[in-house]
Order: sequence, then C-alpha cells, then structure tokens
Amino acid sequence: TIFDRVNQKQSDMKYYIYLNWPEMNLQNDYPGTPPTAAEVDDFYAATVTGTFPDWWIAYQDGLLVSRPAYNTRLIPVGPIISKIMTDLIPNQIPFTDLYEDSAPHGKPTIYFLAGMISYMALYQEQIPTSYMPSNEVHSVIRDNLTAIRNFVWTELNAFNLPSGESRVFYPNGPLAINSIHNFSVKKKEQDNLIYWTLTNESDVNVMAVERSSNTESWTQIDKIIHSESKTSYSIIDSHPLQKAYYRIKFINFDSTVDYSEIVFLERKDAESFIVFPNPSSNQITIRSTNPKSDNIKILITDITGAHVARYSSNKGDTAIDISTFPIGLYFVTIMSDYLTETIKIERN
Repeated sequence: TIFDRVNQKQSDMKYYIYLNWPEMNLQNDYPGTPPTAAEVDDFYAATVTGTFPDWWIAYQDGLLVSRPAYNTRLIPVGPIISKIMTDLIPNQIPFTDLYEDSAPHGKPTIYFLAGMISYMALYQEQIPTSYMPSNEVHSVIRDNLTAIRNFVWTELNAFNLPSGESRVFYPNGPLAINSIHNFSVKKKEQDNLIYWTLTNESDVNVMAVERSSNTESWTQIDKIIHSESKTSYSIIDSHPLQKAYYRIKFINFDSTVDYSEIVFLERKDAESFIVFPNPSSNQITIRSTNPKSDNIKILITDITGAHVARYSSNKGDTAIDISTFPIGLYFVTIMSDYLTETIKIERN
C-alpha cells in the first residue's frame, strides 16, 4: 500500500485518511440544472450515514488491525461539512454557492471549511479565535464562524472508535525516540516478557503496560512507578493471547499522558477466541482455543456502542442467534477470567 511505501522512506510519519464526500445522484446535469432540494438533502444524508462513510470507517479499522504501528487516523471532512449545512445553518446557503458541479467540486467556501476541519484535526486545536477568512468565503460562514468552529471541534472530539479512543487525534503522540529504547516483547515459556529502557524522562510518574487483541480496546496488565535511579524495566504477561499488541502508557506528574509505539507478538499456545461464520445471517458460534476456558461473558454492541445483547457461557462452543439483528456491523466482546477480546462481525 501507499502507507508501506511511505514508511519505507520515512518510518516516523503520522498517517491520516481524508474522508471526503460522494458523487451526487442527479436526474439532470449540473451545471445546467441546479439540484432539487430533495437531491441536495439526499446528498447531505449520504455523506453523513450509510455505505459511503461506513466504507471509510471500515478502511481505517482494517489498517489499525493490519498495520497497527501506523496508528492511522481518519478526518471526517465531508460528514462534518454536511452536518454544518443541515444542522447548524440549514437552508442559509444555496447549493450553487457551495459546489461547482455534481462531482461535486467545491467553491471557496467548501474548501475553506475543509481546510479548517483538517487544520483542527492535524494540529489537535481550534483555529485561532481572531482568524477571519477573506470575502471569498460566504458571508453566512463568516457571520457564524464562532459557532461553526465550536461545532467542528465537538464533532471531531465525538468521532471515536468503539473503545472510546479518538479516530481523529493521536494520543499526544509517542514519546521522543531518544527517551524510550528497546521496547520489546518476547516469549518466555508460557508467559510473555515485556521490557524497555527509559532515559531523560524525569516528568514520568507511572508506566502502565496495556494489551489489546485489535488495537481498539486496551486492557492494563500491570504498572510500574518510574524511578530516576533506574533505566530498565520489565513486566510479565502471565496470560498471553495468541495475537497481542502491547503499548506503554506514560502518566506524567502533571497528569498528562503519552504513549509508546505499539509492538506485536504472536504465539500458537495462548488462549484466543474465534467467531464463525462471519459474516452470518442467522447464527454465530463463539469458540475458545483453550478447552479449559469457563465463566465466559459475551457482550454484543452495535457500531454506535449501544448494547444489543448479553450472554453467559461455560465450557464449549456458544451458539448465538443473530437472525433478528438489523443488517450491519457489530462488535462481540468476549470476556474470560484472563482474556477480553473484541471481534467485529457482520450480520448480512
């Protein structure tokens, strides 16, 4: 992928996906005949919900799983612009003042809004309160800029992964390369050994090692108090997963938080869960790779995080009827005594 090619040239990059807007579905050519009010409403709705934004979200989810080290972010430019036009300043700017054609290519007002949203996502801050765009930008935008700025900031902060982690913002970025060294995970009999060295970090108070099966939901497995007299640290993960991602959460004395890079380790002898068939229209089965697993709890949520169903299970396979679930994506969180794993499924 282009991500891999860039990483080969420069390995410490931050990666962002630009979520734009779809092509319009019009009865007549534009320019020529302006879109009807219904066609404009359909365009805005398709930009905010449905297959178009869902494809981009699934693309980011796939990259987070297949290339977790890149920690790719997603900037929902198109959906936020559509929400501004429908929720914040509805029917105040003619569509023909915003877009050139049915592609649709934008006019200066649209690209100002796109630039503002991108700036706030990339720099993780609002645009300066003193800033005012030129008269090329529509007067309705200029007159409502404070409200728009606050609206965009709220939308960016609300665009999160199921775990609650932002889809947009990097979590303060990783610590400087010259601060953390040799962060590694190694197999040790039935355990995993996590170790690292830390230098020149007098502000760090606590180091918490977190583990994930999917880079979306993280669980703390242990923590260590930072000591200025030490540079080398290690902990043991005594209940390792088959495939596990690890990171270190650095909690500073001023309560700010930094994160290390993510490292990955796979081992064939550890407990894990599988869900099959996936996709499914009727029934799924949950199976543990460890026959000794018992006291299993299962939570199914939809893509908004709302709870759909809960189940409990003892040893053996667990069959769950999903035939009454609305078609769409769901997250199955499976919790045993030693493992919590979240798996995405599709009801088709």
